[in-house]
Amino acid sequence: RTCAAFDVLQSDAERELGDACPVLRMRIRTAKRSHREHVELTAWSLWGWPPSGRVEALARAARWYAFELGADDHIVDDFAAATWRLLCKREAELAQQFAPVEAELQRFRKQLDAPLPPPKLLAEDLEEKLAEKTIEAQAVLAEWTHELGDESTMLFDCRRRALGCQAFVDYCQTATKDAAELLAKPSPGLFSGLSGVDTLAERLAAAVRIWQLHGALEAASPASSGLAALVTRFSSDLQLAKRLVDLLQPSDIASGDDSEDD
Repeated sequence: RTCAAFDVLQSDAERELGDACPVLRMRIRTAKRSHREHVELTAWSLWGWPPSGRVEALARAARWYAFELGADDHIVDDFAAATWRLLCKREAELAQQFAPVEAELQRFRKQLDAPLPPPKLLAEDLEEKLAEKTIEAQAVLAEWTHELGDESTMLFDCRRRALGCQAFVDYCQTATKDAAELLAKPSPGLFSGLSGVDTLAERLAAAVRIWQLHGALEAASPASSGLAALVTRFSSDLQLAKRLVDLLQPSDIASGDDSEDD
């Protein structure tokens, strides 16, 4: 039960029935209109207004509403703009929390990589402190990944600087593999009922994630993306997701309420 499914059903009914069965065709139009109104009401009410919650969940919802209602729908515009403002606010909090952790990591690495290496005992102590601070950084990154998902380029940058380029590439490649495994499962199709809607939303989120991870990999190590093979394998999912990846953008702020949650 999606707007796309009702569009296909209405088109098929018009083609097959023509002017016959006006009651049936009217019921299809009524059901389509009711479904759209339900999606609009859900967008306005489920998350509060302005929307609040984890940025990752809000961004996923915004893209699903864009899939259902169209990216140019005013409700989608307002929802995406509010989510963008919340993302910016959370990124400011991330920067403030992560700055001292990153400074300590850089200090230990600078001492270890100095032109004149430190004595063995001092080097061992620095390596131990670096390992402890890296574990702390990973905990902070895990906390913010739960909040932001893959929506924040700042979070990607923090991860790369904290863990190093190779560890960052490994993380992105593993996450891409996980998303691709979800897309490899059979698609439920448009007419799969309520349970299929959840699966379609998960597939859309996974496809969006592949594009986001590809962008992060391209910035860090262009040869590591492997996107071409995925586009060939999951062309329909990725083509649908591509137009929704950049739904949360600064230009969206022009629409919607300027208020922020506290």
